[in-house]
Amino acid sequence: YDKLENMERIYIKDLKNIESNNIVIKKKDVTSDALDLKVEFLEKSLDERKYFLIGNYYFYKDTKLAEENYIKALNAKSLSGEYKSNTLIMLLKLFIRRLDIRSLFKIANEQTELGKNNPFYWYYQALAYFENMNYLMSIKYFNKALKLKSNLPLIYNYSDINWKIFKNIGNICLDLKKLTNAEKFLNIAKEFLGENKAPEILLM
Repeated sequence: YDKLENMERIYIKDLKNIESNNIVIKKKDVTSDALDLKVEFLEKSLDERKYFLIGNYYFYKDTKLAEENYIKALNAKSLSGEYKSNTLIMLLKLFIRRLDIRSLFKIANEQTELGKNNPFYWYYQALAYFENMNYLMSIKYFNKALKLKSNLPLIYNYSDINWKIFKNIGNICLDLKKLTNAEKFLNIAKEFLGENKAPEILLM
């Protein structure tokens, strides 16, 4: 803790109970050393939110350690539904990143109640179907994500999920040699889409 405090980037509300508080590092000041120290500090914490934060730290460094911490966060009794929902989405993202399709569908099926109202829950499953070349199911799940986009937490960007979905739909059409539809959806992907502008996708 002394090392962190001396960096003058750390803000802790209650020094008498530091293990129950999150450590916040200004984004512009984040360095590799600062993040390493943060994780070292978090690992000693009794606060179960640490599993989500440590999972994020390992996301690009060590996918197995990231997965282990995300699973601990999902199983933590003290965490709120929002924390667990964000954990689930990061875990699905991790699985699709390493193309672990079997694990993605397994955890998605186990956590339907937790994820069903989050568009990224359907989006990452759609990507998994895309990787398996099951294009009809992929489009079905992309549509589910589009219909739920108004329920996104503020940490997500509406246009961000839209362009990703339409880009993948365009790629599906390219794979199926449906060039007119491919051009249509790839052009939509380039636009800044408003909340109510996403059309129903049909594989024509």
